Amino acid sequence: MDRVTLRTFKRICILNHSISSAGFLVDFIEDQLATPCALAKKVSSLKLANDDLVLLDASDNDEAKLLKLLAELQSKHAENWVCLLAVANDINIGPYLAFPVVKGVIHKHQSEKILLKGIVSMDRGVPWFSRKHSNQLAALRVVPTIEHIEFPNELTKREQQVLRFLSQGHSNKKIAELLFLSIHTINTHRNNLYRKLGVNNHAEAVLWALGHQTSSKTFSF
Repeated sequence: MDRVTLRTFKRICILNHSISSAGFLVDFIEDQLATPCALAKKVSSLKLANDDLVLLDASDNDEAKLLKLLAELQSKHAENWVCLLAVANDINIGPYLAFPVVKGVIHKHQSEKILLKGIVSMDRGVPWFSRKHSNQLAALRVVPTIEHIEFPNELTKREQQVLRFLSQGHSNKKIAELLFLSIHTINTHRNNLYRKLGVNNHAEAVLWALGHQTSSKTFSF
């Protein structure tokens, strides 16, 4: 594949559990795509811009960790495109595809040429999925957000509202607009529900909501 200049992505950010083992990937991408790369273990270390592509290393098959990272990316950086990298062929990636922020999948042992093709495709606005993954997406993304949550009794109605909007990827500013409240008030409700749920941050709250969905069709403000 000839050297390509990307049109949309200004930077490629690699989230990798082993920084030392990903150095070759940075060199390869910067050489082949003339695009700067950033490498980190945590989302917060990347300081993502909207025109960054995120390559999320899935090679260690740690589902809990990967879901936590995806929840954080979905809740804080829903505008970005995320591609799962080095995914094992024999695992069920349905839970990962349920996050709308995921726009591509590269399997283990696929060639560097396939990786470059996938990046270029996503840069052109076309997600990079196999037919199997596309079929899964058709079923998974009918309702792309968490709609019905089984709330604990100790949460107030307002805290339930805030958690619901957090789980749908809204920022504090957007939630304040939706509920006609100040950002300071939203922060207070958010911190109170964190304490009551026993979570520490936005991503953990989203994971909690994912684990407490209900099939109920009713929801009351």
